[in-house]
Amino acid sequence: MRTVDNYARLGQVIKPLFYDRLTILPNEKSIRTILEKHPKLVWTVSHGPGFAPAFINTALQEVLLKNGGAERRQLMIAWKHFYKIPLLKQLIQHFSQLEQPLHGDEIIQKFSSENYNDFIVYPEGENSIYGDGTKIEEFVSPRFLEVAIAAEAPVLIAAHYGSQKSASKITLSEKQVRWIKKLSPKAIQKLAKPGDVYLPGFQYSKTPEFKVIFKLYKPKLTLTSLPAEPADRQRALAKEAEKIRKIMQGLLNEITGVNS
Repeated sequence: MRTVDNYARLGQVIKPLFYDRLTILPNEKSIRTILEKHPKLVWTVSHGPGFAPAFINTALQEVLLKNGGAERRQLMIAWKHFYKIPLLKQLIQHFSQLEQPLHGDEIIQKFSSENYNDFIVYPEGENSIYGDGTKIEEFVSPRFLEVAIAAEAPVLIAAHYGSQKSASKITLSEKQVRWIKKLSPKAIQKLAKPGDVYLPGFQYSKTPEFKVIFKLYKPKLTLTSLPAEPADRQRALAKEAEKIRKIMQGLLNEITGVNS
C-alpha cells in the first residue's frame, strides 16, 4: 500500500498543465490541524466538469504533501467506466490503488479494516459531467456516509473552483439529443437533454488560480442509530447526504462569490 509521498510526485510534475497557484480555504493551518487530529477521513469532493477530477486530485495531493499528509494512505473511487479506457485505466489504477472498481460493502469493509487514512469520493459522479461546475448535482449514492460511519471517521467536505476552463459550452437541440440517445452508452443517454451542456477539451486552458475550500462534518448517524431495514437505512443516509450536498453548494458559492 503506497503512501501519498510515493505517488503524488507524478501529480506535482503534471500540475503546471492544470493551474499556476493553489489557494486553500479557509487556510492551510486549518487543514493541517484536521490531518493531525483525524487518522481517518472521508473526503467528499465536488466533481465539476467532465475532466475536473484531474485538477482536484492533483490539488489534493499538493494539499497533503504541504500539510503533513505525505505518509497518509488513500483509497480513491473512480467511475467504473474509466477502467475500460486504455491508459486512463492505468492512471486510475495508479492513483486509486485498486486494480478494479469496488462496490458498496466491499468499500466499507476495506476502508474500515485496512490501514487506510483517507477515502476520496466524488459523490455527484456522472450526474455532473455535463455541468459547468457551479452547481452541486444530486449525489449518485449516499453510501459514502456508511463508509464514514463504519470507520467512525468524520467527513471532510471539499469544493473547488478553477477547472471550468477545461470544458466548453455547446447547445444541444432536441434532434441532436434524439441521436445521442440512439448512439451513446446508457450513461450518456441518461444525461442527454436539450439545452446547454459542457464538454471537456475543446478550448482547454489552465487556470491561474485553483481554489479549494474545506469544511469538516461529523455525521449525525451512527452505527447504532442506522436503521436495520434496507429501505429505511437508505432514506436515512439520503437525508443526511442531502445536508452534505447543501453544505458543499454553500462552500462553492463562497469561493465563487455567489450569494446562496
